[in-house]
Amino acid sequence: QNRQVRFCKQIRPPYTCERSCGEGYTECGAFPHCYNPGRGDSCCRNGKYCPSGYYCTDAGCCPSHRSLEECGATEILTGSPP
Repeated sequence: QNRQVRFCKQIRPPYTCERSCGEGYTECGAFPHCYNPGRGDSCCRNGKYCPSGYYCTDAGCCPSHRSLEECGATEILTGSPP
């Protein structure tokens, strides 16, 4: 599964994910990269996110029950961007 970037409705400044996408959404790095940790989304270090039940890798989102090797990945990227 590919990593996702959530673009919600256009808003005027100040730009925040909660204002654009709704309650519970926060920035994954910086706006407009939004995710919702309350529903289990994971922020990826590249500013994208993976939905609940997946984790971030260098090959995209990997199901939580699969290993890096099974997903064709070599590195876990779950975590806040630098």
